[in-house]
Amino acid sequence: MKDTDWEIIAELHKLPNITKVANKLYMTQPSLTKRLQSIEHEFHVQLVIRTKHGVEFTQEGELLAQKAKKYMEFLCLTRQEMKALRENEKQSITIGSSYSYQLAYLNDILIAYFGTQHNLSYEVDNGASNAVFRKVCDKDIDLGFIQGDYEGPVQQVLLGTNKGYVFSKEPINIKDLPKLPRIMYPSNDRAKEVLDNWWEANYKSEQIIGMSVKYIDFAWKLAESGYGYFLGFIPEKIIKHLKLVRQPMLDAKGKQLERHTWLVYREENLSNKVVRDFIEYVTKEYAVKQL
Repeated sequence: MKDTDWEIIAELHKLPNITKVANKLYMTQPSLTKRLQSIEHEFHVQLVIRTKHGVEFTQEGELLAQKAKKYMEFLCLTRQEMKALRENEKQSITIGSSYSYQLAYLNDILIAYFGTQHNLSYEVDNGASNAVFRKVCDKDIDLGFIQGDYEGPVQQVLLGTNKGYVFSKEPINIKDLPKLPRIMYPSNDRAKEVLDNWWEANYKSEQIIGMSVKYIDFAWKLAESGYGYFLGFIPEKIIKHLKLVRQPMLDAKGKQLERHTWLVYREENLSNKVVRDFIEYVTKEYAVKQL
């Protein structure tokens, strides 16, 4: 089980309503339900029973909920102790970032900024955008670079917009996608939801999953070799170097799908001069200028 799985069980036991817990954890309801089903499959038991008033925990569910409560208390204490150690280290910033954003832009930003700040250090925590967003909200990291729109107790700076495309080695007819192998790679829950909804709106058949890889750059290498197509919101900086054909993914109104990129941070972190100076630098140099 992942840390988020233990958190789902603990929060659902405190608040036995899937919709409310999903909102609290910045997840979609289908994503939370899928994780709950995965946990039940892992332990080969039914953990909750749905009722008109929410959910009720089974005997096995109650046992796991108690374990989840202890685990989350342990995790919270560990995070507090680690945070205290970080705060005692001078001139350091903890940065969260989605993998694709670091691949396209963040490394250049860090080199440009920290290359002239020899007394500063930083740590980058990679993860899916929803995970990075939660870490900023939970005060586990100082700031984050995420892709997708999330709501929470943070300040947000718009850094750009990536558009959705179908990528393939050779030109293909969009209508033929259900007959062709799709290359899969992990994406955050919001991106997956957008892509799944687009598929359901355009096709009545299931997808053919050709290959699954862990990172998006593996996906485009496979596509360049002709192993199938993939769907995604790839930064323009990367697209121009790919040996791939791209075709826009359009919604029912003919508008191309898109995903925003944000710098997110808690306002209270501006009290730390090191963090504040870096945020001001990114905002000045890379923020999208609002009209």
